[in-house]
Amino acid sequence: MVTTPDGHRAGTIVERERRAAARFFWMWLIVATSMSVTGNVAHAVVHASAGTVALAAGAALVPPVVLLAATHSIALLVRTRAGGATYWCALAMTLALAVCAFVLSFDALRALAVSLGLPQSIAWLWPCAIDVAIAQATLCLLSLSRARIAATTPAILQPARSHEAADAATRRQASPTVNGAEPVNTPSSTTPRPRPRHTAAPTTINPEDPAAIGRWTPTAESLVRQGVTSKDPALVATILARHEAGMPPSTIGRTFNVHHSTVGRILSAVEEGAG
Repeated sequence: MVTTPDGHRAGTIVERERRAAARFFWMWLIVATSMSVTGNVAHAVVHASAGTVALAAGAALVPPVVLLAATHSIALLVRTRAGGATYWCALAMTLALAVCAFVLSFDALRALAVSLGLPQSIAWLWPCAIDVAIAQATLCLLSLSRARIAATTPAILQPARSHEAADAATRRQASPTVNGAEPVNTPSSTTPRPRPRHTAAPTTINPEDPAAIGRWTPTAESLVRQGVTSKDPALVATILARHEAGMPPSTIGRTFNVHHSTVGRILSAVEEGAG
């Protein structure tokens, strides 16, 4: 965790640049979607009969809107990393919707480009440039979000490392020495003592201590802001404190009545940031 003033300023600059990039990609996504909607509606209005102009314009809104929603849905599904049969079925159906919407929008925009005088040999580039831009902006936003989580979560490992360092120092002080030499490893010190199967936490960590939970609060608030979970930050901080203390994720989920996928998503974001 960076604590120097220079490191703090560097982190602030990186975060400012990340926010500027996010604003740009959101603007680019809005512009690309607007162009897709305008092109589809224009194609429908030009080719519709006099009595069906409004209906054709409304129907033309479906492909670009579905394409935008499907693209965002795919990004969110991939981000959750939930797994399971339901997840893969939802992902497959969302991909199918995205393909259908892309084909419909592609055909309408290509026909409009040809009617506006663009050569048929290159008219397909226009719909590709518009519809692919929607997917590109969405993926860039997803990448920025994942990078932000990775940048904010490494600090949560600091409490665990501090405990490990303290435990190592305690073991060194308690180990026997010979004539002032380095501690001698005895079988009792080198052989790990198995913990009881149902022990929830090591004795050196009290996960219910307000100070222990408080160390995780900034990280929990960051995870909630980034959309990793919608749970209350206090609950997320408690989950992280219990995990630090050694409580299994399944036990955490049962204890706090939180679905195991939510617990796994929180811990995965932490591990991803640490990696």
